[in-house]
Amino acid sequence: MKSAFLSNSVSLEKNAAPKNAVTPLPFGISKTFVINIDSRRDRLRYLSERLYNLSIPYERFSAINFHHGHYPIADYVVANHLHPETKMNLTRARQFFRGSSDKFNNWGSAGCWQSHLQLFFHISNVSAHFMPGPFLILEDDIDFGDNAMPYLTPEFLDTILPSNWELFFLSHLYMRCHSTIKKQHSANLTTLDDLCHISKVYTSAAYIVRNHTVVTKMINLLNTENVTVIDHIWIPPFLNQELVGYAPKRSVIRQRPTQSNIFRDNKVSNKKPLIGVTASHTFILP
Repeated sequence: MKSAFLSNSVSLEKNAAPKNAVTPLPFGISKTFVINIDSRRDRLRYLSERLYNLSIPYERFSAINFHHGHYPIADYVVANHLHPETKMNLTRARQFFRGSSDKFNNWGSAGCWQSHLQLFFHISNVSAHFMPGPFLILEDDIDFGDNAMPYLTPEFLDTILPSNWELFFLSHLYMRCHSTIKKQHSANLTTLDDLCHISKVYTSAAYIVRNHTVVTKMINLLNTENVTVIDHIWIPPFLNQELVGYAPKRSVIRQRPTQSNIFRDNKVSNKKPLIGVTASHTFILP
């Protein structure tokens, strides 16, 4: 039986081959997810057009919006916005934000952290037999370029990327490396960059999770009572190599300037329908 919690997400699928699509490389991703806040249909439309032209189907996952913590945590659980096993303590969060001078410690950051955690809960509720991984996780404020596609192929993920990988970052900031692996090319993949074995990385805008085992590992890492910032909490396990991540030395996906909801909630309403997708959710219908 499908759990009530799964109703927080909506599947979006192609309804026709795009006329201006690029010739696709073999695709090695089991499922692509786009985390999108309900008030920003403009960002979803922008990214949706790009993914459609690259022949990448995806599922929209509704981002968590804490409304500045005005409601009890139970209200979010009852409304299917938070998994029942979520440990976040809203009272501690309110106290933490009041006492912090760090601009990243705010309800926007808390929503980002919980959005990724809730998505991992969602993935874990689906049998690995039907959705084994890898999983491509995208935030909705990115530019998705053609140069990301070689890194999504079975050839790269299964044969070129080191066999111990758990996370692969397509976007990164202030990255540091345990070591660098010189680029490897093949007849099909000629644009690959050197790879960084990550010791430190910021941003959760675009990354790949290998399988359900790593999803469970991420739930255990992120599901805490105390509020945190997602790309702060995974730095210690990267440093200690308890979490194994790689990335191209240069980002192949970038966040769009002024688009983040971490610092403010720009509620842009635009009723233009998404191009090339259909959905069962009135949020994106005209």
